[in-house]
Amino acid sequence: MAVTSSGRWWYQGYENSNRYTLYWDATCDGAGNFPNSWIFDSSEPSVVAASDLDGDSTCAHAGDIPSTSLTPPGGTWTMACDGAWTSVAITIATAVECNAGQGPDSSNACEDCDEGEYSDSTSTDACTPCPQGTYNPDTASSAAVACTACVKPDYSDLAGSPSCSTCLSDGVYVSTQQCLVVHSVATQTELHNKFSQSGTDVMGSGDSIEMAEGTYTCGLCAHSDAMLQPNNVFGELRCADDDQLCVMDGEEQRGIIVIRGTGVGTLTLRGIKFQRGTSVSVSTTLPLSTPSLLLAHTHTRRGELSTSTSKPRHRSSSASSRTTNQHGLEK
Repeated sequence: MAVTSSGRWWYQGYENSNRYTLYWDATCDGAGNFPNSWIFDSSEPSVVAASDLDGDSTCAHAGDIPSTSLTPPGGTWTMACDGAWTSVAITIATAVECNAGQGPDSSNACEDCDEGEYSDSTSTDACTPCPQGTYNPDTASSAAVACTACVKPDYSDLAGSPSCSTCLSDGVYVSTQQCLVVHSVATQTELHNKFSQSGTDVMGSGDSIEMAEGTYTCGLCAHSDAMLQPNNVFGELRCADDDQLCVMDGEEQRGIIVIRGTGVGTLTLRGIKFQRGTSVSVSTTLPLSTPSLLLAHTHTRRGELSTSTSKPRHRSSSASSRTTNQHGLEK
């Protein structure tokens, strides 16, 4: 990235938008403790300071290794891992530069881009996944034009797809990036498995559930005081034909539905009758502090429900005691 006052380069990288830096520091707290070490950190180091390059007056970082080498050394680093100091053997190598149509593999050698990917220049970077709504059935692709758009009724909802999927008759085609599924249920057990947090096959984001007409009682419930408990589920739950002949019966023992937020979307309930629940509190506002809604008394509801819903390590000169604080590990 750039050269610090010691004449050594410092480096940075990203993983899941988290930045990591690697640099050499004459003394990480500016007071002579832990001298001459390469530091693994999240802060950008000063290029003019002679020591304490992150300017925090402490040795707060994720890892280090004593060394006066001009480049980051491999060897046994001291790292903060899962709340404890751990000795970790680390190999450091120069990233291999690969031709267009290739990217580095786990052993730092070049390999062809997989299906669903491409690389359009000589680079040390990994191959680029084709965006949602496109596909690429070929390997070693060297241009973005290799990513071909899906054509209705086909779609691809994941980046890096080698092929498109077909939106079948039980789905609702939205775009080349999305096909929403309509799930049909006829029993409380089927409804629980599609709609409750503890279900075995919870509906996908934006999908719909169509309930067969009839009365739903607790063959299988979310828990002892609620029939259903979705969490961050959005889409639509509706009765067939919107005729209000789908009855959620709390049997005077449990609430009907406890909705714990709807994530980024809106949950719509249509044509369903709720009866004999244990509570009479109903709210259409889901407060951010406790984003939940209890539907639990006899009523019919139509409409929509929605909600908008450090440094890991300190090092000190005292190696005999270690405590944990809000900043991470104290050594």
